[in-house]
Formats: sequence, C-alpha cells, structure tokens
Amino acid sequence: MRVALVTPEFPGCGPSYGVGQYGSALARGLAERGAEVLVLTADGGGGHAIAPGEPPRRDATWSCPAVLTPLRAAPWLTSSLERWQPEVVEFANWGGLGAWVRGPWTTVVRLSTSVHAIRPGSPLRRAAQQLHFASEARTVAKARRLIAHSGAMAVLGQRLYRRRTDYVIPLPWSGQRLVADVLSDDVLFVGRLEHRKGIDVLLAAWRLVRRQDRRAQLHLVGADHDGFGARALSIWGSDGVVVHGRLEEPDLMALRARCRIQVVPSRYESFGLTALEAWGAGLAVVASDTGGLSEVVDDAGLLVPPGDARALSTAILRLLADRRLCAKLAEQGVERLPLHTVQRCAELTLAAYASARTRGI
Repeated sequence: MRVALVTPEFPGCGPSYGVGQYGSALARGLAERGAEVLVLTADGGGGHAIAPGEPPRRDATWSCPAVLTPLRAAPWLTSSLERWQPEVVEFANWGGLGAWVRGPWTTVVRLSTSVHAIRPGSPLRRAAQQLHFASEARTVAKARRLIAHSGAMAVLGQRLYRRRTDYVIPLPWSGQRLVADVLSDDVLFVGRLEHRKGIDVLLAAWRLVRRQDRRAQLHLVGADHDGFGARALSIWGSDGVVVHGRLEEPDLMALRARCRIQVVPSRYESFGLTALEAWGAGLAVVASDTGGLSEVVDDAGLLVPPGDARALSTAILRLLADRRLCAKLAEQGVERLPLHTVQRCAELTLAAYASARTRGI
C-alpha cells in the first residue's frame, strides 16, 4: 500500500513532541510491513519530505504565522501528494494541515489532543486558537475515516467535531527498555511547562512533599511555554527542584535511570505516551485521572484527580515511602508495554486503511 503521512511535526524538522514521536514510529512500522511511506511535514517556515530511514530534506520554504500554515502549505502539500499518488493519506487533527488540501486519495485523520485543550493567554491567542480549531474541524470533516488514540479521545472528538470515531488504536512505544536499581528518591516530570501539562499543580504538590521528605528531588524536563513554568516556580518555589529544560534522548535516558517515580499531572491528555516511556525505564507512575491517561495507566499506577495538588502530593509521598509498591507498579506498567508495540499499531493502522478504501462513507 502506498501511504502518505502528513504531520505538523517530525523529529529532525524542528520541535517535535507527541505527534512527531508517534508519526516517526508509525512510518517505520508501516514500512516494515511492506507499505511505501512518504512523510510530509509543514510549519510556519516551510515543508519537509521524509522517506523512512532517510534524513529529512527541506522541500519548500515560506514564512507565515503558525496559525496560517494550513492555508500557506496547501499548494505544496497538494502538489507533493499528486506526485506521490498515495492510496491513503493520513492527517493529524492537530495542526489542521488537511484543511485546504484536495485530491482523489482516501483520507484518514488521527485524533490527538485538540487546540481546545490549551488555555489561551490573551485575546490575540484566543483568536488564533479559533482559527487553528477551524482548520482542525475542516480537516476532520474531509476524512473518510477517523482513528483515535483512546476511547476518551473518541468521546471528545464526537463532541468537538460531531463525528464518530471509526477505530481506536493506541499509540506505539518505540523506546529502549532500561533496567536500573534506583536507590534515590528522585522524581521526574517530562513535558512542556504549560497549563495543560499541570506543571503548576505539580509544583504546588511538591512544596507539600518537601515539607515531609527533604531528601526528595524533582527533575523538570521540557521547554517552558510562554514563561508559564517560570511563573509557577516564582509562585510555588523551587526548593528541591532541578530545571533541565529540553534534553536530548541520551541525556533524558540517563536522567530516567536516576529516578524512581515519574509524575504526569496533566489536566488533559488524549493518550499519555509519557507513561509508556516511564514504564520502559522501570519507573512507577503517578498520573491525573483524566482522558486517555486513565485508560493507559489504569491500575498500573496511582491516579489522582486532575488539578488536585494535595492528592498528588499524597500519592508521591506514598510511593517515596513504599519501595515495594513502587517496584510493583513499575512492573505492572512493563507488563502493559506489549499492548503498545510499533508492530501492533502498524498492523491495526493498515487494517483501518484497507477498510477505509473499501467501504463507503
């Protein structure tokens, strides 16, 4: 099958987060199953074309505000797809890159967190968010079939886009298993320092943790979004907190090997890839009981109400005090990883593509 994956982010093409990570893993998995795969990525600076196993190449250059990227990139995306002649094109809802692309191919859209989950910080950002969501909705409306990462995202997609999800396919985990005998009381957070990721809730909880455990250290890994993390640190303090910023994968793996617990305090997640990454490193997980996180973590971690700093601190302290429980939860998480292999995700995705091509709307 000839497939094109169109994504707003991809490793090696600028900042890449969850959408870029699963796009990279999926492209590799599809290719391993015999599909011919082209990845097209576009942002405010231009477009890249990527074949699996090859480095990204800049294929087009422009300059525009990020919110206008779907409109600016549409001619390049359309011409690239016309040359490639794919049987199936997959877009992400995030970024809305399919909004103005037209062609005869079968279109599938994979639903991840919507821009609606991000709290706008100003009237200008609120207007940009509305434009961004309009591109998302237009992309989803053009899809032959919808794939969601989780049942929770399928429910949210129904509410946001007035479309039922056809397939729920969990995200793949493609990292390396780490085995470490951790003796420290270090706790890890990985993600953007922003409102949706709950960094303010974590710092409020951490102040409560430090009142009872002066040995514990909290490591924050991720870019500070619009200074939100710095403001949260100024409010809740930085006692026992180490701010690393963004780390390359080898450095992040080394840091994970030092930690015993990973905290995912998000106010909403469509899936929760960070939990899989934590289990791959043998860490116990404390997470918010929200969205796809609830499905992914379930009883293999401690779940707390989103936004509840006191409940979060209680869960962290419980694991810091009980190494046996910590190890048990980490092992239960490892046992879940076979449900999230790249191979399984690729097989389910190819089956969804085949069904989309043979069934009417």
